Amino acid sequence: MIDLKIQYLGFSESTAVSAAVWEYVEHIEKIYGRIMSCNVVISHPHRKHQKGGIYHIKIRLHMPGGDIFIDKEPEKNHAHEDIYVALRDAFDSAKRKLEDFTRIREGRVKEKVGPAHAKIVRIIDFDDCGFVLTEDDREIYFHRNSLLNGEFEKLKVGQEVRFSESLGEKGPQVSSMQIVGNSGHHLHR
Repeated sequence: MIDLKIQYLGFSESTAVSAAVWEYVEHIEKIYGRIMSCNVVISHPHRKHQKGGIYHIKIRLHMPGGDIFIDKEPEKNHAHEDIYVALRDAFDSAKRKLEDFTRIREGRVKEKVGPAHAKIVRIIDFDDCGFVLTEDDREIYFHRNSLLNGEFEKLKVGQEVRFSESLGEKGPQVSSMQIVGNSGHHLHR
């Protein structure tokens, strides 16, 4: 049995929401039976002078060999004004990351045919690296050396890139990456 902790921020605890979280946790436990603990933080902005409000879900799965973190930007999806939609999307993302984690632990990694597309989601200047978000909602590490044109300083969050993926010591990583067009414009060939 997984040690589950649910924290509610900005609104009262709900038995129905807690039951939904338990169902999702039981489902992902079937994918990887060695999950030791799961922490879920559900936050909701104060509703003063505001219609609706988007729920923000954070998940941390702790297991032998590493942790998985889910922390989506809540402002980007107004469907997350429904707590059950926000929970579904967060646990779907956790399931995909858990499947990737399991494949890596078992030495199986998806074969990619040709370069895939992604968007840059984080740049860590002082470490000369960053992360791209793939079309299948995975964050993958890249280093300055993986950039084909060598113009790391010109990278911006939100830029679309084509990339090739390989298996590094700590999991999937970008082996080569090229910006698609200039300032987000697609190249036409």
